[in-house]
Amino acid sequence: MKERIHIEVDNRGSFLLISVTGELSERTAVHFKKTSFSEIKEHGCSHMVIDFSKTDYIDSSGIGLLSALAVKLGELGGKLGVLSPSEAVRDVLAISFDRSNIREYKSLDEAAEDLDNV
Repeated sequence: MKERIHIEVDNRGSFLLISVTGELSERTAVHFKKTSFSEIKEHGCSHMVIDFSKTDYIDSSGIGLLSALAVKLGELGGKLGVLSPSEAVRDVLAISFDRSNIREYKSLDEAAEDLDNV
């Protein structure tokens, strides 16, 4: 069976970058939640950017996880951002969140500049 999600984590200093390839859905939610929350704890970062450039699908389970992540990071004084979502993912995010909860970035440089100043 084809892997539905692949997650890579990179500590960028001022934030954690999590690259998601595949889908963020009910089938992959447990793996994504375990990985993202353990990385926050392990690295002690309060900011996270999720690279959705290679994510082709997100459902309500994924939205629920992003919401939980945004709350957790907010409790730590941090922010959640997304990088380069596809049109389909952007549409789902737009109807689920306002820009104050999750920021969208066009590049890693833009994310780093923004999060260095928070």
